[in-house]
Amino acid sequence: MSDTAQSAILEALNSIQAKLREHDRRFDRLEETILRQGRDSAGALMMMRATAGDFEQRIAEIRDRIEALDRGNDFGPTGGLREP
Repeated sequence: MSDTAQSAILEALNSIQAKLREHDRRFDRLEETILRQGRDSAGALMMMRATAGDFEQRIAEIRDRIEALDRGNDFGPTGGLREP
């Protein structure tokens, strides 16, 4: 094989190898992004569940107060039930 053909093949192989390295770096960045987004999503889900739980608790407290008022009870200054 002539030197020209051999050097052309080596150049092509070096170019392919450089492109493969670039693709590896891109895949690594994609993997990091996917992992980060997974952690962010898990954190957001935990916050949503906590918020929903807090909201449900507040609604239950309001419901209890309304039921107490319907029964003819009154609430004291601390928010607890006080008989009329």
